[in-house]
Amino acid sequence: MHSHTNHSHSHTHGDEETGCFHHHEAKEEMNNGCTDHHNHEKQHEENNLDKATSLKESSHHDNIHYESVDNHKIALDGRVGKSNEGVAGHPTRRRSSFYVKGICCKSEVPQVTSILRGSSTEVHNVSINVTARMVYVDHCTEHISAIELANALNSEGFGAKVTKDGAISHASNNKPHELNLEFANFKSSSCCSNGECHRDNIATEATPLVSSKNNAMKFVESTILIPQLATRKECDDVEKIVLEISNNDGECIRLAHANLASRTVKVEHNPKKMNAEYILHALQEKYSSYDAISLITDGEKDALYLPMSIEVSSSELTERKRLLPVVMGVGLEVIISGIFWVVSMFGRFVEKWSYLKYSGIIAVAFGIPSVAMKALYTLQRRNFDANCMMVTAALGSLLMQEYDEAASVSFLFAISEFLEDRATHRATEALDSIIKMRPDHANVINPENNQTFVIPAESLQIGDLVRVRTGDKIPSDGIVVEGSSHVDESSLTGESIFIPKSPGDKVSGGTINVGLTQMIIQTTSLVEDSAVSRLVRLVEESAANTSPTEQIVDSFARSYTPTVIVIAFFMCTIPWLISPEAGRRWTLNGLIIVVIACPCALTISTPVTYAAGLAATAQKGIIVKGGAKLEALGNVKTVVFDKTGTLTEGKFHLTHLDAVGGMKDRREVLSLLSTMEAPSSHPLAATLVNAAKAEGIEQSANAQVADHTILHGEGVQAMVNGEQVYVGNVRLFERLGMYDALNVVDRRRAESWNEEGGTVGFLGLDGVGIVGMFCVSDVVRSEAASVVGSLMKDEVKVLMLTGDGEGAAISVAKRVGLDRSQVCCNCLPEDKVHFLKIEMGTKAEKTTSTSFGSNGNVLFVGDGVNDGPAIVTADVGVAMGEGAALAMEISDVTLMDSKLENITFCMSLGKKVVATVKQNIAFSILAKLIVIGFTFLGKMTLLGAIASDVGVMLLVSLNGMKLLP
Repeated sequence: MHSHTNHSHSHTHGDEETGCFHHHEAKEEMNNGCTDHHNHEKQHEENNLDKATSLKESSHHDNIHYESVDNHKIALDGRVGKSNEGVAGHPTRRRSSFYVKGICCKSEVPQVTSILRGSSTEVHNVSINVTARMVYVDHCTEHISAIELANALNSEGFGAKVTKDGAISHASNNKPHELNLEFANFKSSSCCSNGECHRDNIATEATPLVSSKNNAMKFVESTILIPQLATRKECDDVEKIVLEISNNDGECIRLAHANLASRTVKVEHNPKKMNAEYILHALQEKYSSYDAISLITDGEKDALYLPMSIEVSSSELTERKRLLPVVMGVGLEVIISGIFWVVSMFGRFVEKWSYLKYSGIIAVAFGIPSVAMKALYTLQRRNFDANCMMVTAALGSLLMQEYDEAASVSFLFAISEFLEDRATHRATEALDSIIKMRPDHANVINPENNQTFVIPAESLQIGDLVRVRTGDKIPSDGIVVEGSSHVDESSLTGESIFIPKSPGDKVSGGTINVGLTQMIIQTTSLVEDSAVSRLVRLVEESAANTSPTEQIVDSFARSYTPTVIVIAFFMCTIPWLISPEAGRRWTLNGLIIVVIACPCALTISTPVTYAAGLAATAQKGIIVKGGAKLEALGNVKTVVFDKTGTLTEGKFHLTHLDAVGGMKDRREVLSLLSTMEAPSSHPLAATLVNAAKAEGIEQSANAQVADHTILHGEGVQAMVNGEQVYVGNVRLFERLGMYDALNVVDRRRAESWNEEGGTVGFLGLDGVGIVGMFCVSDVVRSEAASVVGSLMKDEVKVLMLTGDGEGAAISVAKRVGLDRSQVCCNCLPEDKVHFLKIEMGTKAEKTTSTSFGSNGNVLFVGDGVNDGPAIVTADVGVAMGEGAALAMEISDVTLMDSKLENITFCMSLGKKVVATVKQNIAFSILAKLIVIGFTFLGKMTLLGAIASDVGVMLLVSLNGMKLLP
C-alpha cells in the first residue's frame, strides 16, 4: 500500500504508487569562509544522485566600491577571520556570474574558457551563454576572487562585469558578515535560546572598502503606490521618470523598479540627497491626472537601509563608453564611421564626386580601432577570430585603395554587435527577468522590539521572521504567520491569477505581495535552498548547456574557417606571380573570402534559437534543462504518464474504513493507521492522518513506535507498543498469508472498492491477521482527457503506469480516454524502469538526438515524489505536482504549475525549435556558399560580403526570436 523508511520521511505507496524516491537534503556548514558544503542527495533503490550546490564566498579588490551606511553598517568581507578550507581541507566551489560584452559568437567561447581556466587551478567549471553574453564560473574564492577573474578577462579586452559575486553572498550566509546596527543585540527567533544569540560576530566591527565616490552614502528603499498603472510600457515610463528626477544621478537614486501586479514603484535612494516625499511630489506633478498616488513605505522613516552594492569596473571598453557620447546604445565613433561610409559610397556611384571615396579613410579611422584592439588581444592569445578577419579585410582594402570597401567592412562590422543585441534583446530580457526573481534583500524583524532592518537575502536563517509589505518580493520559502493578502506567483508558475494567502499558508520565495496588507513570513528554508533559487540556478545552467547539434555546428565551423582562410591566402598571393592585374583582382576576391570565413552567423544560429525557446518555456513556469532537451521534446513519439499526482491531482479522501474480525473498533483502527502514517509526508498518508483528526482522533502521545521500515512496493511495518503492525496493499498481506485468511464477505467488499477505482489498503497485526481495511480515492485532473486526446490525435503513443491494482487503474484510464492495452498496473519501481527501457528500445541511456535525427524519444511524466528512477531513465523526464520542486535537479523538464497542457506546449515548442534550428543552419551555410560562388565568378564586392554576413546573422537571430510569445 505504502512504505516508509528509517531516518526518512519519504513515503511510497504500493497499490497507489509503488516507486520510492527519497529526497534528502543534508547541509553541512563549516566554520570557514571558503566552505559551505550543501549536499542534495536523491536516494532510491537503484540510484544515488548527488548534487553539490555551488554556494558563495567573499573577497575584495580595488575595483569594488562599497557603500557605507553610516552608523547602520553592513560590512561583507570574505577575508574576515583566518584562512578557510572545505571538507577535509579541500576548497569548495562557489558560483559567480559575469556579463562579458566581448562575446560575439561561439568562436570566443574557447578563448574565454582558456583565460578563466588559466587564471587559477581553482577554476573548476566554466559555462557560457553566448546569446545573453553571460559566463558562469565555479571557483574557490579563497584562491581567486570573482573580481580577479573579471580583470583577467578585461586584460584581454573582453569587457567583463561581475553580475553576481558568489563570495559576497556566501560571506553573508556563512557568518563572516557583520551587522553593526543600532540594535546590535538582536536575537532571531531561529537562533536564540536562553537569552543568547548565536549569530556569529553579529556586533563585530569590520572595515569595509569604501570608494571616495560612494563614501558616506546610504540608500533606503521606499515604495510608492500608483493605482492607475495598467501596462508594462507605463511601468517602464515610470522607472525612467523616477531616474530623471535626479537627472540620472546614481548618488541620489540608484534604482527604480515598477511592478505592474502590485501597481507600485520601489525606489532605492539616498535620503540625505533626495527623500521619498520629494520623489512622491515629483511623480504627482508628472501624473497630475492620476488619483491617489501615495507613499506606502518611507525607507528613511522605517530605517530600511539597504545592504551595500558592488560596482565593478568593466574594462577599458566601459571607460571608453564613459568618455564618448552614446546615442541609442551606439558609440559616437561608430556613428561618425557610418556617416563617412555613406559619403564614400557617393564617390563610387557618382563619377564627378569620385574624390569622396577618400572619406572612407575617415570611416575606417573611427570604425576599426575598437575592432583592431580586440584583434590584437586575440593575436596575443595566438588565435585568429572574426575581429582579425575584419581588420585584415579592412587594411587590405586600404592597401588596394578600395577606400569605400574598407569603410563598409569597418562600419558594418562595428555596428553588427549593436544590431545583434537589438535582435536578441527580447530573449535576453526574458532570461534576465527570471534571474532577477532571486530576492536581493529581506526585511527581518527583531522579535524583541519588533524593529525591522534590511539584510542580504542570503543572510536569512530558517525560522526568521520577515516583514513583506505591498510590492515586496518574498525573500524565501516560508509560512504566513500574520496578515492576509494576495500573492503574484506568475514568476514561478506563469499563472497570472493572484493567490490569496492567510496565516498558515505556504509562500514561495521570489513571489510578490500584491495586496494592500503586509504579511509576516516565517522562513522554512535558506534562500539558496528555496524553489526560486534552484529554479534560477537551473535556468542559468540550461542556458549555458551545449547540445549535440551545437557541437556538430561548432565542429563544422572549426574546420570551415581555417579551410577558407587558407584558400583566401593562396588567392591573395599566387595570382601576383601571373600579373599585377590578376594579383589585384584575386586579392580583392581573397579579402571577400576572408570576410565570408567569419563563422559568427553559423555558430549563433543554434544558441539564439535555444535561448528564445528556453525563455518562452520559463515564462510559462516550465524549466527545460538546455537546448538539447528542447530538441528531444520535438522528437517525442511516446508519452508515458504515471497515474497518481499526474493524471490525477494526488488529493486523496477516505471513502471507506471498516474494522475486521472484531479485534478493534473503527476508532482504534483509525488511530493505529494515523500512528503508522504520521511520520510520512506523502499525500495518502496525510489523508489518513487528517481523516483521524476530522473524527477527533489524535495520535496517542504514549505510542512507542520502533523499527519503522519500508517494504518496497508493499507497504510499511513497525513495532507499536511492542506489537508488530503492518499497513499496506494486497501484495503485502498475500505474502504474509493474512489476505487468504480474510473471510469471503470482507474480500468481496475490498474487491468492490477496487473496482470502483479506489486504492485499497489493510491494517494487520502479527499473529492476529487483518484487523482493518480502508479505501482512498483520488480526483482525475480536469484537463487530463483533453491532453491525452490531443497527444493521440498527433499520433503520439500514450501509456499509463501505476502501482495501483487493475480496478483503480482501469477506472482512471477510462476517464482520460485510454483503453486496457495502454495501461500497466501493479508496477513496482523496477518495473517502471524496465518498462521504459523496453519502450526506448536498445538504447542503454538517454538519447543524444540532434535536430537532424528522427529519434522516437520516450517522455515520462511523474509527480517527482516516488518516480525518481523512471524520471532519470526516460529520454525526457518530466516532474510535476507535489514533488516537482524536489525532483527539479534530476528531471529534464519541471512544470512549476502542474498543468498537463504544458506537456503539449513543450512538445509543440520543441518541434518549432527543431524546425528553426534546421532553417537557421541551412540559411547560414547557403548564404555563404552563394557569396563564395559569386566571388569566384567576380560578381561580389566586400560591401556585399560584409552585408551578407551581418544580414544573415541578424536574420537567424530574428528567426529564433519568433519563438518568444
